[in-house]
Amino acid sequence: MQAVITLRPFDADSVHYEDPDLIVGACVERSVCLEEAVHQLVLALGPNHPLTCDVVEANRAAYQLTHLRDLWVAYCDEQTRPDHDEAWRAAGREYPDPARVRAWVHYEAALLRTQKLNNLLANLREKLADFTGCDYMRKQGQAA
Repeated sequence: MQAVITLRPFDADSVHYEDPDLIVGACVERSVCLEEAVHQLVLALGPNHPLTCDVVEANRAAYQLTHLRDLWVAYCDEQTRPDHDEAWRAAGREYPDPARVRAWVHYEAALLRTQKLNNLLANLREKLADFTGCDYMRKQGQAA
């Protein structure tokens, strides 16, 4: 269950992501957690489950995004005051100024990897909902 909840795709409908480029920063910042959640889901499903191939593909996409995280951290830390603690820095990486995201030298790669991962997670969410008969990510009050 924890893996399914963590797999919620980032989307522009979220109140925190009015600018789509904020999604890029958030996905790169959370990429390690996303990759771990997908990996745990692969392990839980096993090799013969009908969703395993889809989950492995999402795992690969999440793993590719993790390769940008250290670069993202270094880029954000260049512009953070030295007296800010790690919680402040993490919040700045997850909710950055969209212009700052677009100015990052690895923005295009991060954007493409984020879009790929989110598309795979959205597809996986639908398949998990069909398989389990329950969509944990549906907004409250939203019809099935």
